[in-house]
Amino acid sequence: MSASNSEKYKSLTISEKKQLIEALERGNKKTEVAKTFDIPLSTLSTILKDKNKIITASSSGGRKRNSKDETALFFKCLPDKTFTFKEEKCHGGKHSKDRLTILLAVNMDGSEKLTPLLIGKAAKPRCFNGIRSFPITYCSNKKAWMTTELFNEWLFSLNEDMKKQE
Repeated sequence: MSASNSEKYKSLTISEKKQLIEALERGNKKTEVAKTFDIPLSTLSTILKDKNKIITASSSGGRKRNSKDETALFFKCLPDKTFTFKEEKCHGGKHSKDRLTILLAVNMDGSEKLTPLLIGKAAKPRCFNGIRSFPITYCSNKKAWMTTELFNEWLFSLNEDMKKQE
């Protein structure tokens, strides 16, 4: 195995990237700065290309911006492909359309992960009976899809939570 395949990737925070930029502005050599932060020169060049974005993000605190994404989980769906011997026939069937939708959100620097939103079909799933504390927020609708109404409710509750933090 080559050395490049066995190397581990290093993730720098916004504040570390800002320190790196400041070190270069003080007149330190690129190779010295790269060794100090234990990163390759190509990563250093990429950081310098994004210098303005990094400075803007560090001045805004990095905590104000949130990123969110939703994804569908087809939890009963079987794989599309399988291994078979040449002589054996592989018979398929219908794919299950039972799904859950999950909304995940995190702030810009990754220090604050918001409570996930899970959307299912059942209004009161039996599997949740007897559970007192649950690490997610659960909503339901007919097709387990993210709708404008559900998103607006989630956004309103997020806004209320942020007002409480201030």
